[in-house]
Amino acid sequence: MENVLGKICLGTAQFGSSYGLTNKSDELSIPQIHEILNLAKNNGINFIDTAPSYGDAEEKLGNLKLKDWNVVTKVKTGKNILINDSFSESVFESLTRLKIDKLYGVLIHNPKLFFDPQIGRLLDQLSDLKEKGLITKIGVSVYDSKEVDFILANFNVDLVQVPFNIIDGRLLVDNTLEKLKKRNIEIHARSVYLQGLLLMNIKEQIQLFGNWETIWKGLSTFCIENKITPLQVCLQYVLQNPLIDRVILGIDNYVQLEETIKSAVGNVIDIPKELVSLDENLCNPLNWEMYAHLRFS
Repeated sequence: MENVLGKICLGTAQFGSSYGLTNKSDELSIPQIHEILNLAKNNGINFIDTAPSYGDAEEKLGNLKLKDWNVVTKVKTGKNILINDSFSESVFESLTRLKIDKLYGVLIHNPKLFFDPQIGRLLDQLSDLKEKGLITKIGVSVYDSKEVDFILANFNVDLVQVPFNIIDGRLLVDNTLEKLKKRNIEIHARSVYLQGLLLMNIKEQIQLFGNWETIWKGLSTFCIENKITPLQVCLQYVLQNPLIDRVILGIDNYVQLEETIKSAVGNVIDIPKELVSLDENLCNPLNWEMYAHLRFS
């Protein structure tokens, strides 16, 4: 039980802003976040994923004692890398806001920057901070296997954050996760609930994404036949995968984390093949009409 729960990494987007398809909660206060961190810590969870772009999440976390936590954040970047950009400064600002001396990981949020001719400047600055002991791992957040293949062929990274859930089989089918493990690269899974879509009732799923009605009916039937909730199947499937080192879970409130902890442990989940999709229009939220404004240009 402790081993499985220990793979959980608290996603903090909701700590400083409203995030996700189904999130209807207000921003969390510092006392509320404190309670969540205490509950997590008491259950063997000691990883946090945050970013300067998550509203004031870093500042709020900095008001709490993060000494015993492994914190992963993102480096501030634009759509292009400019000669005068100081990425080291971005990292120092995060350290100051978080009130810690060292970051477990610093991620490049936009994988398209690896195609920028100036990517060496960004990586050199992060590598310098790693050599100084301010960063343990340098990583990138990706959206598909093509980005992974390009990065692995041309650069060295320590950590890759990937989308992975019960219906998204893209990185399994093409052996991307295996490739990463062979390079001893740490894998953090995100989008476990696919922006909350996987936890909606079947009527809402069909209403929003009717082209995949067969998947929604199959998932509903699977849960009913196995007497398991959508939350349980989503959590257990990803947490039980030996290729995944950490699972990032966005937490809206204390009760939600309680339910997450209760639902995380169970028997091995074997998903029927008909539930697995390789369709980018479903599996990648950047292709959803409602998130079109977030596409990287």
